[in-house]
Amino acid sequence: MKLAGKLQLARHRPVASKLALGSLALCLLACGVADPSGNTGGTTVAAGPCGRGLVIVHTDYQSTNVALLSNTGQVLSPSFISSASSSTELSAPLSGDVVVPSSAANGASAVLVDRYPASILTWVSIETGAVLAQLDVGTGFAANPQDYLRVDEATAYVSRFATNPAPGTEPLDAGGDLLIVDPRVPPAITGRVDLSETVADAPGHQPRANRMVHDGSRLLFVLLAAYNGDFSSSAPSRLAVIDTETSNLISTKVLTGLHGCSALAIEPPYRQDTALDSRRLAVGCSGSFSGDSTSSLAESGLVLLTFGADGSLAEQARFEAAAMVGQPLGFSVDFDQQGHVLTTVLGHFGQMGQDDETDAVVALDPTTAAVEIVLRGNKLPFELGEVRCITPYAPPEGPSCEAACFVADAERSVLHRLVSDAAGYRLDASIEVEQSIGLPPRGVGRF
Repeated sequence: MKLAGKLQLARHRPVASKLALGSLALCLLACGVADPSGNTGGTTVAAGPCGRGLVIVHTDYQSTNVALLSNTGQVLSPSFISSASSSTELSAPLSGDVVVPSSAANGASAVLVDRYPASILTWVSIETGAVLAQLDVGTGFAANPQDYLRVDEATAYVSRFATNPAPGTEPLDAGGDLLIVDPRVPPAITGRVDLSETVADAPGHQPRANRMVHDGSRLLFVLLAAYNGDFSSSAPSRLAVIDTETSNLISTKVLTGLHGCSALAIEPPYRQDTALDSRRLAVGCSGSFSGDSTSSLAESGLVLLTFGADGSLAEQARFEAAAMVGQPLGFSVDFDQQGHVLTTVLGHFGQMGQDDETDAVVALDPTTAAVEIVLRGNKLPFELGEVRCITPYAPPEGPSCEAACFVADAERSVLHRLVSDAAGYRLDASIEVEQSIGLPPRGVGRF
């Protein structure tokens, strides 16, 4: 398994596998790259009908730099915060495994999730770039938090991918759960939602909680990858539904036949289409990996699900990756303004003299099953990162904004801005977000 593929999967590996990458692996990617410089502060950009802008994470898996952009692609702060940031409040410097939440930051601060092994949440003022607080969500073990979602002023959830092999030494240290957090400064852990019941049908497998989305009311959806302890096998991935009013598990939907699901999005409430009974969830599945950088194409696909007010889930449509594009799907998915689904596609390293196959971004029309290849990677696989779309949330007669989708391209070190019309997608701009440090962009969030 080549290095880039290993690093893309490293966040899902246990301690022994993570350390096996070694300092040599990190040096191959990061040696010669300058440390991030000082902060460039925050932004006072006003919120519009589509939010305020984008949060971009640049990383070589050793150092991290976070930037802010407007919805139109204007750089607002090239180094909002970085691994080199110095602050009396930054007791734990940012590592190289930092992500932004799946859901948009809807308050005065942005939250960064420092995954493995740090298990730290960091709150940063959007206006000033100052660190407001940090919270260790590891509770005594490398919990590998994957996502953060704020429900209201006093309640947020953190999905913890790891299960503690030796719990009982600290409160709330079992893992394999959602940690409940009061996000008010100073933030505090207030409880947990045990997810072990969600894999009762798959003995020996752990929930492996990943991405989360919220319906804006009381339903929280959590994507579960369902691996065993050493990642040598996986059960079908699944969705758990949580009642945020009680923090109770409502139901679990098993995605039979699909493994390695790690991409999740919820359709924004923008459509006036009477044929659409309800908003949909999109789940992207890469398939399981078996010791190399190529996942199982037969276990990879995209599922669209509808949900009811009671938390019930129904599979509306399924699209197999083999039929869509002939490559496993990647780790990111989102809805565009037309109700189409954009998702990344994984390339692979060539063998026996064959060329490498590059990543791609594809757009799927769920109504016709038509697939458009929107963007191809340059030369190497595992280099296209997250895709995020700006969609007008207001009804047609209300205020609006320009719709666009953004894709992080680590190999080209740019953020691509994509726009669409009746003829399909076109590349509007390729933005070099940060020009002095040299870290490649990989993560995209919203604020």
